[in-house]
Amino acid sequence: MKKFSLFICILFLIAILSSCIAGNRLYDRVSQLRYDVLYFEDDEIELTCFAETSEFPEENDGFVGQNANVATFKLFPKYSEKISEGATLEFVSDGIKHTVKFEFRPSAEVYYAKCEQTGLIGRDLTVKITVNGEQKTAVLTSLKRNDLIDYREIIKKLDDLGDENVKSFLKYPDSAELKIRLLYSDGFNFWYVGIVREGETVNLLFDGLTGEHIETKITK
Repeated sequence: MKKFSLFICILFLIAILSSCIAGNRLYDRVSQLRYDVLYFEDDEIELTCFAETSEFPEENDGFVGQNANVATFKLFPKYSEKISEGATLEFVSDGIKHTVKFEFRPSAEVYYAKCEQTGLIGRDLTVKITVNGEQKTAVLTSLKRNDLIDYREIIKKLDDLGDENVKSFLKYPDSAELKIRLLYSDGFNFWYVGIVREGETVNLLFDGLTGEHIETKITK
């Protein structure tokens, strides 16, 4: 009986270790993790910060490069005229001051700035933003709910999906990269998971609180 019990324990440990190894293989395929979204708004601007650990520069090639701490800022001016004199932003991360310049993206009608920084972004971020020569201080606050499911739990839920493209990734994870992004909309959090191979992306959307799979879309 003791030998049988020992045998069962060994099998149990092997199953746990195998699961951990498989999980680590999937976590190692994460080339982008957007772990928070911070936001500020007043009468003149809307300012969003996407806090990430990500490839920098970002590539959509199915390979996982060297990851860095990255902050991406999106600026939307509420007045109709364009920013004629440009816009810049300063913030401090891990004791180091960073200065970035916004660039206009006509397709989205917003301004973007992106930079690598040393530390992780906290729940609040104080910045100095200069628009058309006028500077103001803005405090961006996190839109991430306290009851948000950890992204690792979302990765585990990939096993429950019947999509053949997802099954193929789980079987051969080294052939693709994972892009995981926290999303916010009207008080709700979502997790986006992109399984990226060269020439194709499987786009998955999950409820951020329940982990329920909402939608799958394939893009070429």
